[in-house]
Amino acid sequence: TADLAPLRKLVAAGPTAAFAACLVDSGLLQFDPDDPAWEDRDRLVVAGDAFAAAVGERFEAAGASAPQALLRARHGGDAMGIAFGAAMASRIDGRNWRSWCALEDASCDDGRVWEVARAAVVGRAEMLVAVVAGSETAALWQACGWRTHVAPADDPAWLLGALDQAMTRSPAAVLAVPSG
Repeated sequence: TADLAPLRKLVAAGPTAAFAACLVDSGLLQFDPDDPAWEDRDRLVVAGDAFAAAVGERFEAAGASAPQALLRARHGGDAMGIAFGAAMASRIDGRNWRSWCALEDASCDDGRVWEVARAAVVGRAEMLVAVVAGSETAALWQACGWRTHVAPADDPAWLLGALDQAMTRSPAAVLAVPSG
């Protein structure tokens, strides 16, 4: 089993830091700090200042340049649209890289998030995973036809397990919710 002690320290800062640590530090997000243009890298689109900062910090700690390793969108709908397009490109091109969309709770207030979520199911975007920090929107994701996993934000084992499950069957959403 993996040593979760380093991740436990990072997830104490809240859901955005928890996801950033689990994605980048655990190796779930496939990227090469020495080759940021690596063709088979996963694509990560982030909506929200806190998420962008947390992910950028983890990339910097891993030796990657954050601006080259992620794409930042202003609104949740924009982030979902870009991530959906990337997932479809992966499928159409017969590639195996995954597209991740990282959303803060407020990003889910954008109605376009839900329009894209429905389109992703219809389009069979099998390489798309949304991670949502601090949100209680599980019922909405499920109503759109997504596989949905909810995990406490302060438990890296649960978060990693939920992310692992999301990677096996997509599109899927993983929601990190505050404990208690």
